[in-house]
Amino acid sequence: YTLPHVDEKDKYFVEHFYAENIDGVYPEVYNILTNHRISKITEEQREKILNTCLSLYFRNARFLDEKNSELDFWLDRLKNKVGAPGDAKMFMKFGGRNYTFKKDEIEKVKEEMVLNKRLDFIYNHLDDWQKFVKFKLKTSQITVSKILGDVKLITSDNPVRISNHKKDNFQLFDHDNSIQLPLDQEHLLWISPNDHEVELNQIYRGVRDKWFAITS
Repeated sequence: YTLPHVDEKDKYFVEHFYAENIDGVYPEVYNILTNHRISKITEEQREKILNTCLSLYFRNARFLDEKNSELDFWLDRLKNKVGAPGDAKMFMKFGGRNYTFKKDEIEKVKEEMVLNKRLDFIYNHLDDWQKFVKFKLKTSQITVSKILGDVKLITSDNPVRISNHKKDNFQLFDHDNSIQLPLDQEHLLWISPNDHEVELNQIYRGVRDKWFAITS
């Protein structure tokens, strides 16, 4: 998240933002979600829960990695273009930008493209994250399931799963999407599809067995 080409005091703005507003808040959110004595929450606590937990979906380098892999594929095709001399002029549109370069300048233009994609990722993921929190804030039920038994939950570097059983084509801002996030080995957070009838100041709680853990 280090910002290039800015003053030294601003280079780590995004990292400091996460440290103060997410990493510093997560212990409080985790304690609320895993404490089964808590069922009622305030509007502020609800926003903290969604803001903190959903950040884990957007704050993920896999989106940037996918774009960089796509870039590698297309530039390799240009590089291996048979019969094109080193000074052949090439054109490419990538990430909403137009690039013009010679064949022997591919590695140089690649550095520029990678930097631009990283900047796009930094700014766009923050924007999409905040829009998505607002999208879920007033219309989704929060449920935490406690897993009993020997079989526990597992997680990964991509812990947030957004799924839709009604549609094949994934769209992030779909009212029917549901969200799962393992908070630890014994607690699974579920954020429901959008429904204006849900109780916003309530955490619904339940106890589940190993079969639930396996399928989740």
